[in-house]
Amino acid sequence: LLRTLEEPPDQVVFILLATSSGLLPDTIVSRCQMIELRPVPSELLEPALIERYKLSLEEAVVLARRAHGIPGLAIAMNSDQTYADRRSQALFRIVGVITGGLEARFRYARDLAAQFWRDRAAVYDELEQWSDWWRDVLLTYNGLSHATTNPEWAGVLESVAESLGQDGLIQAAGSVASTRKALMANASPRLALEVFVLDMPRASSSIMGLISATDQIPSTAEAWVKEV
Repeated sequence: LLRTLEEPPDQVVFILLATSSGLLPDTIVSRCQMIELRPVPSELLEPALIERYKLSLEEAVVLARRAHGIPGLAIAMNSDQTYADRRSQALFRIVGVITGGLEARFRYARDLAAQFWRDRAAVYDELEQWSDWWRDVLLTYNGLSHATTNPEWAGVLESVAESLGQDGLIQAAGSVASTRKALMANASPRLALEVFVLDMPRASSSIMGLISATDQIPSTAEAWVKEV
């Protein structure tokens, strides 16, 4: 392999993608030309989405934020007609956990653990929604709400930020990362997710009322919200 990398055929170009060069052996890295692919700034991604996919400015802003500067992800989200509803449902579940009691939290952990055996990617995606959520709350807490990935949830984010301190928010974000790491290391899903929900800070239950009063609630989540 090293000889091939050093002397590839003239018509061949190898492209090796990695999240970090530290994940690769030094013998491989030393034979590569490093090109860092950074997130595309929103001011470049938004007009491109508007022009190519005929989106409104509001739609382009939301997609660019949620994609974290990754054009392919923004395009995929735009082409998936169910994405917005799935994301809204995930956010409702998140608020239900942080405003709910132990019963609601353990029920969520049990359901997510059962899903892990059927569809691990869906559980990892759910944890990614948690990461985005705490990132948005931290940004809102520090007066940077213009950079959140869920601008339509601004009122809820502000209420959560006001009811929780910054240290608690940082700890919650860290718990999401450690839970994902534990699951990838083959920890017991039920145990890892139960510890996860217990690590989440408790926000005021009145916040759920703010959601129920909006017209953003998807029909598939109405019953769940009423139950919580």
